Amino acid sequence: MVYTRLDRVLVNQSWLLDYPQSYAHFYCEGTFDHSPCVVQSKNDGGKKRRSFKYFNMWSQSVDFHHCVKENWEKNWPGTKMYNLVCKLKHLKGPLKNLNKCDFDDVENNSARAQMYLEKIQERLRDNPLNPELILQEREATSSVRFLNDACYEFLMQKYKAIWVEKGDYNTKYFYSIIKGRQVRNKIMRIADSNGILCETPDEIQNAFIAFYTNLLGSSHDTIDVAKMWSRWERDQAGDVNSIMVLLRSFATFSCASGLQMNSTKTNAYFNGVHSWVKQDIIQVSRFQEGHLPFKYLGVPITCGRMKKSDCNILVEKLVSKIRSFGTKKLSYLGKLILVNSVLTALYSYWINIFIIPKGALNKLNAICRNYL
Repeated sequence: MVYTRLDRVLVNQSWLLDYPQSYAHFYCEGTFDHSPCVVQSKNDGGKKRRSFKYFNMWSQSVDFHHCVKENWEKNWPGTKMYNLVCKLKHLKGPLKNLNKCDFDDVENNSARAQMYLEKIQERLRDNPLNPELILQEREATSSVRFLNDACYEFLMQKYKAIWVEKGDYNTKYFYSIIKGRQVRNKIMRIADSNGILCETPDEIQNAFIAFYTNLLGSSHDTIDVAKMWSRWERDQAGDVNSIMVLLRSFATFSCASGLQMNSTKTNAYFNGVHSWVKQDIIQVSRFQEGHLPFKYLGVPITCGRMKKSDCNILVEKLVSKIRSFGTKKLSYLGKLILVNSVLTALYSYWINIFIIPKGALNKLNAICRNYL
C-alpha cells in the first residue's frame, strides 16, 4: 500500500504578508477520505537577544571610518591573534552606537523621510522661489536616498535575497520573498520524544536539546578531544610511542561516540623521519602510506609553502570552466557577472586556506581579464 498526502493548503503572497506566523496542522482522516486541516496563526511570543552581526549599510555613514580607525589603532598585550580578537570585541560597542544613531529602525525612518520630502515638495509648489524650502528639499532628498539605500542593503543582507540585485527595488514582490523565507525558516511547533507538541520558543528549544542529548550523550559522557590532542602533542616525538598515544585517544573517542576509524581507508604521510621509523609506524597503526602532495577537500596539501606548480590544477579548472561557457553572444556585463560570481569563487576558496604565490595569482587574474 502506498500512502500519498493529497490534502494541501494553498495561500497567496497577500496571505504571507498579512499572516506570516500562520501554519497548517493536518489531523488523521478517520472514516473520511481526506484529512481535516486547521490553519492557525500566532505571535512571535517575544524576541530574544541575538548575537552581534555586522551590516553593510554601516559603511555608508560618514562616521564609520573614523569609528573603526579610532578603535583599531588601540593595542592589547599578547599575541597577534589575541590582539585581533580584542580589537574585534571592543569594536562591537561603537558599531552598535553607530547603528543606534544613524540606522535605528531604518525601515520606518525611510518611510517617514519619504513622507517629509513629499510635504516639503507640496509647499514648494505654492512657493517655488523660497530659498529656505529649496534648501530643505535638497537636504530631505539626500536623507531619503541615504535611508533608502541603507534599508535596501539591510533587507538584502538580513534575508539573503542577494539575487535581487536589480529590478525589484523595494517592490511588493521583493517583500513577499522576504516574508516567504521567514515562514520557511520558522519552526512553529514540533513533537518531542514523548509525542507532546511544543509550540512556545522555549519548549521548542528544550525539545531540540533533549533530542540531541539523548542522541549524542550528556556532558558527562563527552570526551574532550582538544585535551586528548594536546596531550598527544606534548608526548609525541615522531616515533611509535607517540602513535600509540594517538591510537589510544582514538579508541577512547570511539567508545564514547560509537564512531570507528577505518584503518584500510586511512593514510599516513611522513616527512623528515627515518625509513625504519616509518615502517614501524605503518606496522603498528595498519595505515597505508600516502605520498605528498595529496588533495583534501579539493585543495593540495604539501609539507612546505605552496609553489606555483601546485596551483596548476586550479588554473586547469578555471580554463575548463571558461570553455564550458556558451558566451559567444554574451555582453560584456554578462561576462563580468560570470567572472565575479563563478570564476572568482573557484580560487577564493583556496585563498581562504593558503597563501597563493603571487605568480599563480597573477596568472589567474590574467585568465579572467582575457575572458572579458
